[in-house]
Formats: sequence, C-alpha cells, structure tokens
Amino acid sequence: MALIKCPECDKEISDKATCCPNCGNPLIIDNNEKIQQKNHKKLIVLISLLVVVAILSIVMIIMGVFSNEEKPDAISQKMKDDINTIGEVTLDDEELINNLFDTYASLTEKQKNNVDNYNVLLESQDKLRELQKEQLNEVHMKNIIIATKSLKSSLINPDSFSLREVVYVDDYEYDGIMYRISYSGENKLGGSTGSVVYVAFDKNGEYGITDESDDDYAQVGLGMQAIIDGEREDEKRWGSPVYMDTDFIIKHIDD
Repeated sequence: MALIKCPECDKEISDKATCCPNCGNPLIIDNNEKIQQKNHKKLIVLISLLVVVAILSIVMIIMGVFSNEEKPDAISQKMKDDINTIGEVTLDDEELINNLFDTYASLTEKQKNNVDNYNVLLESQDKLRELQKEQLNEVHMKNIIIATKSLKSSLINPDSFSLREVVYVDDYEYDGIMYRISYSGENKLGGSTGSVVYVAFDKNGEYGITDESDDDYAQVGLGMQAIIDGEREDEKRWGSPVYMDTDFIIKHIDD
C-alpha cells in the first residue's frame, strides 16, 4: 500500500482509500472519466507524432528536390562555355555562330534545358544578320552607283540624268545580282527620254549592262519581269525582288 496526499486537506492517506478519512473528500474518479482522460492523452500523443512525421516528410522532400536539381553535364557545360566566348559579334563570327547552332541542335532535350545562356546565342545570330544586311546594302549601293554613273556619263547631258526606279534580285545559282534600272535623260534632240536597262553583277564585282541595243534585251526584260512576278520555273535560283531608295542613291552618285 502506498501513501498519497489528499488533494483537499493535504493529509497522507492510503492510495486505496475511496475518501479521505480526515476531511471526507471522495477520491474515486468515475471510470468513464478515466477512460476519457486516457484516450485524450493517446490522441495528443498521436497528433504530436503525426505532426513530427509530416514535418520530417516535408524536410525530406525539400532536401530531395535540391539534391536532385539538374546539373549541367560535361557536354552542356562546354556548350555554355563556348557561347560565352562569342563576345562582341563581328562578321568574322559567322562560322563560330553557325557551328554553335549545329552543336546545340545535336544535344538531347535534357542537355538543351541545361544550356541556360542559349538566348545569348540567339541574340548573337540576330546581331550577325544585322551586320550581314548592312554589308549587303553596301554591296548593292556600290554596284548601283557604278552602274548609274556609267549610264549618266553616256548621256549627252549628264546633268539631265533622273533615276526613276531600281529593283534587284539575287542570283543564287551564279552568286550574283541582277538589277533593273529605270531612268530618264536628255536625248540627242534635246528632249527627255525614258529607258530601262538590266545590269548583272557577278561575285567578283564584274558587271554587264543590257540595253535596247542588245539583241536579247527583250528576252532579258521578260525574264526579269517574270522573276519579279514570281513566275519563273527556276524560282529557287532567285531571291525576292527588292526596290531600292532612289533618293538615297542619287545623293551618293556624285560622292
């Protein structure tokens, strides 16, 4: 038998006593109440365990996500490093940029996702195209100025030369350019006459002018018009027609 203290009078009594012999305070707790208290404690313990398990699970998931985060493999990393070597784009970078695009195309989708600076390569390509366009415009301007100066000097009165229209198409088969130039100028009688000539430049800068005096003038004209209208059977040979700014050309003829 063990001794306990009465919760009411604080006297020591037997733990088997149903009430305190000193103050009469009842000591028996209803069995239902005991069961409820016991179940309540179990519930608290169970909830505590569930909370702990949930917290641990969340921590493990977060750690798993970070530990499994995709890291660039050697090929992807090299691709990233090669892109970073581009720097300021120049026309000399064409081969480098084309090779990088070829390499990127050969990667797996997983490797491509690891190349997080691919946008730098795209921007470099856009810059290269701008530079190439500027260079091409310079070529066209050089060509057309050469041709128009030749036409102007052939007139009786060169100062009467007036440029009406210039349109060109790229000749991919021969790596050249074909121009159609419409112009007017003072004729031998002192009046104004309009003319159309066709000028072909090859890749070496050599050119030839086809005018009304040539036997194949009409054939060349029909062919050029068919190219402009997109009616040539060998359309893959030719680029799209481009009309040049005649005012800009005129300003540079006498430079």
